[in-house]
Amino acid sequence: MEKRVLKEIKKTFPDAEIIRYTQFKEGLVSPTYKVNIKKPNKILVIKIYKKKNSKQINTSTKIMQ
Repeated sequence: MEKRVLKEIKKTFPDAEIIRYTQFKEGLVSPTYKVNIKKPNKILVIKIYKKKNSKQINTSTKIMQ
């Protein structure tokens, strides 16, 4: 799963390096990760959806914005 998380981060932050990542374990349907990256120094939350849930992804993104 680390490769998929890194791939998603590289889309937005091409120079990023993963320092550490942990998966949230309770109360979530989709796998969700807390990721510390370097270049830039940030803490991100990455939620991995299945491709068939693309409408759910768009709705979730709009809500978070």
